[in-house]
Amino acid sequence: MKNMLSRQTPVRALLKMRPMAIGMLDKRKIRYWDSLDKPLGDLFHQEGMDDFLDEVSYARVPAPDTDWSAMPLYMLVEYLTQEHRGLLLQEVGDISHLLDIHTLSDSPESADLRKLQRAFQDWVKEFQGHIDQEETYLFPKVLRYEACLRDRNVHPEFHHGSIQSYMASLEAQEGRQFYADCGDLADRMGAHERKHPDSMAARELAELTERLRDKLNAHRDLESKTLYTAARDLERSLYNKSIDGDPAVAFQRRGPMDSGILRLDEG
Repeated sequence: MKNMLSRQTPVRALLKMRPMAIGMLDKRKIRYWDSLDKPLGDLFHQEGMDDFLDEVSYARVPAPDTDWSAMPLYMLVEYLTQEHRGLLLQEVGDISHLLDIHTLSDSPESADLRKLQRAFQDWVKEFQGHIDQEETYLFPKVLRYEACLRDRNVHPEFHHGSIQSYMASLEAQEGRQFYADCGDLADRMGAHERKHPDSMAARELAELTERLRDKLNAHRDLESKTLYTAARDLERSLYNKSIDGDPAVAFQRRGPMDSGILRLDEG
């Protein structure tokens, strides 16, 4: 990890790779929310930079059984971000590798697997797009909302959109479709195994795809029931403070969520 970071790394890229670095920056009393596109080197002296990169490099990802209600949201975002990496490197990587190998022959099974391979490759593109949307837009917005509670000088930037509105949008609904598509793939892999009961490749693919589906469902539950529930509560609280004139969320630019006309419902 340390080799992936340098004095030229933008702060925004650091927070995307290691969200828990927020705690390390806050501990050093470094202000960074208005400097997300600046390089890390602008925030540190050389000596402090090296110590910081060491701490980021050796920081351990929270365990799956963590009590998330007792932790800052940036720790949960860290866990979810690293789980994205793990899914792509492990289950997705293993399935892709098996399909690459076992679609090379001219056997009847290989012909069936080539159809599954095309469907799986299309699904992987959907998954990567979903990850990019979360890590580029949704996760940073959650982290900023949480930062507003710790630092009154951090503005929630409602003018850049609302999590509540995004989660109800057609784009978000389409982005969540890949969960159902993964379930369909797992069913198709299972049917392939039943059609080729003596095939070790069919058995491995069915097991891997089933595991991928189970992990994704657990991941989705953690996001929707814990992270985004907390984020919407934060957004509602911060928005209501803004229309009450709280100076902590006062900002010169205005947009649809800064209209000051309607208070968000508690329900």
